[in-house]
Amino acid sequence: IFTTSTLGCSSDLTSIVINPQPSTPPTPILSSITQPTCDQATGQLTILNYNNAYTYYITPSIGVSIDALGNISAPAGFYTIVTSNATCESIAATFTINAQPVAPMLMIVSTQNSQCNGNVGSVVLRTDVPSVITLNGVSLTASTAPYEVTFTGLAAGFYTASAVSENGCDALVTFNITNMNSSLTALATVNNPLCNGETGNV
Repeated sequence: IFTTSTLGCSSDLTSIVINPQPSTPPTPILSSITQPTCDQATGQLTILNYNNAYTYYITPSIGVSIDALGNISAPAGFYTIVTSNATCESIAATFTINAQPVAPMLMIVSTQNSQCNGNVGSVVLRTDVPSVITLNGVSLTASTAPYEVTFTGLAAGFYTASAVSENGCDALVTFNITNMNSSLTALATVNNPLCNGETGNV
């Protein structure tokens, strides 16, 4: 570049260098998401085009981790992720982690003990959400509030019932049915005859 005056004089040439445009790093390509389960609170996914020469920024970042292979673990929420080469950032990718499914609460409302060695015990069970409740291989559906079911014909013994909610999470509860009046002992007094002709009694 040079300058020319109105008198026709020109300045010395000065060189200017325009650097090439910095390269923009690639947008993260994300795998399908393994959403939280009843036993796992965080979702899992992977950056398929992960390159440890770049830095990856996830927003928000609380509770989020990325390992050296590009595997991401994150709690429930909506996220954006960009790739940075310290000069430029990529176009953002997004992903959503669903809330962790909640297990039902399975409670014992009441029990009725068995009597006289018979199968006449019973139990009333309740959950806090619609569930299928199973006891001794028998399943009953609690579909409307207060989500109670009754199992009858129970002999004395220890039992474990399970409840599975609509989201697939389960809960267990144990209880005991006892046998009331399982044995009776007859008590009697015998009066033997004292003389000929008298009778005994009991």
